[in-house]
Amino acid sequence: MSTIHENVRSRQKKTISLLRETQNADGSWSFCFEGPILTNAFLILLLTSLGDNDKELIAELAEGIRAKQRPDGTFANYPDDRKGNVTATVQGYAGLLASGLYSRSEAHMIQAERFIISNGGLRNVHFMTKWMLAANGLYPWPALHLPLSFLVIPPSFPLHFYQFSTYARIHFVPMAVTLNKRFSLKNPNVPSLAHLDRHMTKNPFTWLRSDHDENRDLSSLFAHWKRLLQIPAAFHQLGLRTAKTYMLDRIEEDGTLYSYASATIFMVYGLLALGVSRHSPVIRKALAGTKALLTSCSDIPYLENSTSTVWDTALLSYALMKSGISDNDQMITGAARFLRERQQTKVADWAVHNPHAEPGGWGFSNINTNNPDCDDTAAVLKAIPRKRYPASWERGLSWLLSMQNSDGGFSAFEKNVNHPLVRLLPLESAEEAAIDPSTSDLTGRVLHCLGEAGLSPDHPQIEKAVQWLIRHQEEDGSWYGRW
Repeated sequence: MSTIHENVRSRQKKTISLLRETQNADGSWSFCFEGPILTNAFLILLLTSLGDNDKELIAELAEGIRAKQRPDGTFANYPDDRKGNVTATVQGYAGLLASGLYSRSEAHMIQAERFIISNGGLRNVHFMTKWMLAANGLYPWPALHLPLSFLVIPPSFPLHFYQFSTYARIHFVPMAVTLNKRFSLKNPNVPSLAHLDRHMTKNPFTWLRSDHDENRDLSSLFAHWKRLLQIPAAFHQLGLRTAKTYMLDRIEEDGTLYSYASATIFMVYGLLALGVSRHSPVIRKALAGTKALLTSCSDIPYLENSTSTVWDTALLSYALMKSGISDNDQMITGAARFLRERQQTKVADWAVHNPHAEPGGWGFSNINTNNPDCDDTAAVLKAIPRKRYPASWERGLSWLLSMQNSDGGFSAFEKNVNHPLVRLLPLESAEEAAIDPSTSDLTGRVLHCLGEAGLSPDHPQIEKAVQWLIRHQEEDGSWYGRW
């Protein structure tokens, strides 16, 4: 009878053979990076509102949504969410209606309606989805103005735009432009969603889902906000121009914004709100780049928010070497070459808080050149044999070490982006998305990379990171995983 060890080794060999067969010609591995149905739904809304006649793509996106709808008519953001999620259900419902392939009278649509209404209607939907509905004429814009003059404030000031996380910034800019302009594209396939909520609110606190937390002291935040609103109108116009430049300067070669489908979709609305023609090259290229992110996840059509090629390739290459594959094996050398070519060598937003470091990090997707992160950089450094690309490897390590926060931990994209006022924003999920604090999972993975790199446990940066982890251990002995 075979032992457990023999069974494991047999499975390991089969997996290695499979990876050898599925490795791409450029040395990478490509797998589906699946998230919520938001991307499928939002792209359907955009394409149908623009009058895009790509019926085959719209049908595939709708098929992907329908395949995720549960027997009770609901949608969820993750498999073990047994009760369903009202925001995801609104996204799925609106996407299916907008596709023109489903009608309100179908049983599964009626079930979705009942779930949405019984859970408070559209009031309880996440503000990003409310924004998308408003941009398509299906929900009122809030009685709110977002002062884009905020973008013009120099980073030398105590509170400025770069105190927000990179993820928040890249979505906030097009969202704020579209909201301030009260811009919308009327979707021809969805006349109204009033049947889901006959009391759609313009109250900014309810709109932003911030009225559920009434115990926060927002006086200091409101004082800053009031001063921003008193800035002369010329600065607000300058803010609009700055917002446009901010988006255009961060477009990747494939036309996407930061290689994110969600940010690109929002950018299209933002640029249209600023008067850019829907037939302009920048809009056409953005749509083409977003469409190219459509893939198949378990035979279900799905629009990836971005590819995960760098991450997947780095993790697999490292695992293969740990399993005994030589670093001279063609799989490893091919993967190392692919990863080396995607090292980012230009100064980007991360340099605002880390101005003296040389670029050298890696991002998540295969075409990202603007947004390196500590997680992928640590993974790639473990995957690239140091002796093969020593200069590139050392440059990557130097950048990673430079990104350590002042508290000793490591965050995802930027350094010391954890301003207390940003945490207080009257905005749903501000704690999760608006800041980029040190996290246990990132700090632990960076430490693992540094250990693999041969740094001594007495290294001052390692000691500082270890102390941060000790301070942030949960009472039950675990550590919280943000990423």
